[in-house]
Amino acid sequence: MTTEITRDLAEDLAICEAAISGPWHLMPSVHSEYQYEVCRSDFLDTIVASAITEDDARFIAEAREGWPHAIRRAVEAESALSAEEDRRCRFEAMADEWAYENEMIRSHVEKLRLVYERGESDEALAVAVGEFLREVGE
Repeated sequence: MTTEITRDLAEDLAICEAAISGPWHLMPSVHSEYQYEVCRSDFLDTIVASAITEDDARFIAEAREGWPHAIRRAVEAESALSAEEDRRCRFEAMADEWAYENEMIRSHVEKLRLVYERGESDEALAVAVGEFLREVGE
């Protein structure tokens, strides 16, 4: 059984942005027992991390620019999804309202049809029309 971990993307982005600025690059290590170092591209080539494998070093270096970008895109996507969900809910509410109004109109049309088919008086027809107009006007 897997448990989903919920992340706070704003906090994750703040963590990314608090790190030494990038871009970072990897290079063979000359200072430690590790095989690779992740360095900041500046005059002193500030060492940010050391890694045993090139894949780990590449991950660390790429994460500096990649993760903030991915997090921003995720935040934008969540925002867009939320806006679309709000819009869908409004459309569903409108559809429900229209379905109710449609059913009400159908019911009144059926009443008017019956009054007409039975040959009821003009007064009965006027009452049925008045009921319809009152309900439609509400």
